[in-house]
Amino acid sequence: MRVKADQGTVQRALLQFKEDPVFEESAQLVAQGRDPAEMLQALALIPGGLRMLSAASNAVYPGGTIDRLTKELVILEASRINDCQFCLNSHIDICRRSGLSDDPITILKESKSQTPAQQAAVAFVRSAMHDNNNIPDTVFNELRKYFSDAHIAELALLLGYINMLNMFNNTLQVQYNGDYCSASD
Repeated sequence: MRVKADQGTVQRALLQFKEDPVFEESAQLVAQGRDPAEMLQALALIPGGLRMLSAASNAVYPGGTIDRLTKELVILEASRINDCQFCLNSHIDICRRSGLSDDPITILKESKSQTPAQQAAVAFVRSAMHDNNNIPDTVFNELRKYFSDAHIAELALLLGYINMLNMFNNTLQVQYNGDYCSASD
């Protein structure tokens, strides 16, 4: 990671959020005497950084109204396209730990493993990531078969949110080191 936060700064920042479900995995790491994931260490350097993450996350992930596996597929596909090592690998482990899927990448790659709503959401991600100014009406028409306008707005916010985190992690070379794979061990 290109930035370094001293352990005291990170601990003090995370203490404010010890009951927040957004930080559940990292709270488990800290309780075990381990460092939280690098992304949270970097965000702890920014006054309000963890508060921003909490507010946005509670709105769309893990908060929000769209089912968790669909949200994970959106996050995984955007992170794959953006080549975000942290987000891609941490969300693979989160899917496994939460019982959503032992192999979420296979679900992502094989549309027959997805529900029609998940297929529409993944197609939306791919189209938006290709050219967010020119998403075809056919993509939105397909979304509307399965999602309300509020859900479509939530998908768009989730996509923007994960893209911001992908860019943050990539520019700072934040790495995922299997932290969540063993957070409950």
